Amino acid sequence: MLAGPLAATAGAQEVTFTFEGRGFGHGVGMSQYGARGMALRGWDAARILTWYYRGTRIADGPAKRVRVLVANNQVTQAVAVEGGGTLIDPHDAERIPLAPGVRYVARVSAKGLEVVQPENTSVDVSVGNLRIAPAAGGFVRVGSARYRGVVDLVADGGYVDVVNTVDMEDYLRGVLPREVPASWGDRTPAALQAQAVAARSYAIAQLRPSQPFDLYADVRSQVYGGVNGEDPRTDAAVAATRRRVLMYGEVIIPAYFSSTSGGHTENVENSLGGGPKPYLVGVPDPYDDVSPLHRWPDPPSWTATQLGQRLRLPAAVTEVEVLRRGVSPRVITVRFRTKDGGATDLSGASVKARLGLHDTWFWVRRSDRPAPQEPAYDGGAKTPPPTTPAPTTPVSQPGAKVGDFLVVASRQPSMNDAKTVLRLVRRARPSARVLTRRRGATKAFLVVTQRTASRAAALMERDRLVALGYAATLARAVAGDPAVVLKTAAVAAVTYRVIAADLRLAGRARSVAVRLRGTGRRADVVRRATPRGTRYVVVTLRGVTRTRARAERVALRRLGLSPRLELVRPS
Repeated sequence: MLAGPLAATAGAQEVTFTFEGRGFGHGVGMSQYGARGMALRGWDAARILTWYYRGTRIADGPAKRVRVLVANNQVTQAVAVEGGGTLIDPHDAERIPLAPGVRYVARVSAKGLEVVQPENTSVDVSVGNLRIAPAAGGFVRVGSARYRGVVDLVADGGYVDVVNTVDMEDYLRGVLPREVPASWGDRTPAALQAQAVAARSYAIAQLRPSQPFDLYADVRSQVYGGVNGEDPRTDAAVAATRRRVLMYGEVIIPAYFSSTSGGHTENVENSLGGGPKPYLVGVPDPYDDVSPLHRWPDPPSWTATQLGQRLRLPAAVTEVEVLRRGVSPRVITVRFRTKDGGATDLSGASVKARLGLHDTWFWVRRSDRPAPQEPAYDGGAKTPPPTTPAPTTPVSQPGAKVGDFLVVASRQPSMNDAKTVLRLVRRARPSARVLTRRRGATKAFLVVTQRTASRAAALMERDRLVALGYAATLARAVAGDPAVVLKTAAVAAVTYRVIAADLRLAGRARSVAVRLRGTGRRADVVRRATPRGTRYVVVTLRGVTRTRARAERVALRRLGLSPRLELVRPS
């Protein structure tokens, strides 16, 4: 007899809902990982930015200072000055020297906003706010963080708020290493430069002179850490783009950005709300696949009861129906039907927040039904690929016909990276190989599966690779490329079959198949002769893509089985 969840009847086991998806963030504007992927392929910052923000141009912007709320609602706030400084009371213009390295405490007392020394001796009291200005070249320390510029201590009821006023370029030095890894500057400085221009444009567009501060220091605006965490590589990106901003007409745009698009960005009105903007529209993002969350590796699951509770619904969920999607296709509206017969419509943003999803680009799989197809999107397949320049020094392989189409499964910045990808690609395309491209001192390494004079054949192969999860593109062959990479006529789409169980006894295999059929699956028992003797395998899916097969494997594991995938190699 079978043990575990599969031994229970289908009706006794509660249905589970798995949320599979793509992306991380709101999906509007520039994808940071997408920009990284473009930079790895030789795109410069201007090309990256004008790809994501359509119809914009890059120009010099005004020199600005920005006010950032770095702490709020503090009962007491420790402050200090490195290198000395001054406490300024703007109400009477009094200036009080502060000793370097001494820890002061700001608090709201019965007398007003008060700054005291360690021995609890008052330094100054104000009815509204006090300003700390460091000496030239010094910093103000707020808690453990250090800031350039000046710091205002503001009484807000019985609490202390802290606002850092700083030059825009110094502000960006504290933003970039918190928004993207500074290590990207080692290989892709263009990605950091694009981030600097986008962050500067966003900050200037958010300046609010009539408000107490302009920006938050967290994800409500841009993550800002002050001097802590500054890095020479991100500093270089800020310096290289000094005062450069994105403009649409004569207006500096709020250049929204997020971590990972999943392969396509979204119109702003479908994600962040408000009216449509011509420079914040969804565009294909073909190189976002460098992100670990391009497609979610571990999609979360909940039982029907758990899902209803997490979504604050009156009963367990019975059906999930997406009513409207955006262009990416992120979810705009989704309907949940519940066991009590009711139906509740929620926005994609509400579902994301209540379930803690990475993004609103999701689709839902029920454990008692075959895995659904992923919502259609072009995956960047219609995106004109970047032009691959002819190398200045030909590679040392004879016999190419210049002008043939190469199908490129992946482009990598190093031979080691390319060989790693090649091992994966060869599971589906055994004849794939790595080609080298040179542009001056810069190299790129192409994992190529096919060379053909037929554009139609190349497009077919590209689409097969996209279906397997690769951001495939086309490139032109150049002198020195190998004459034959893969015979066009022999190329077929690679598919998989799902083995739910591999058993020694035919009766047990039939029992597994019967129970799987009870979940709505087609399950067949196949007899095989192997070196271990006769085996009986239970097959649930045949001739499906890797994505569909992997989803089925996850579902079978939840039923207590140990499934595996079998590759059907192309003929």
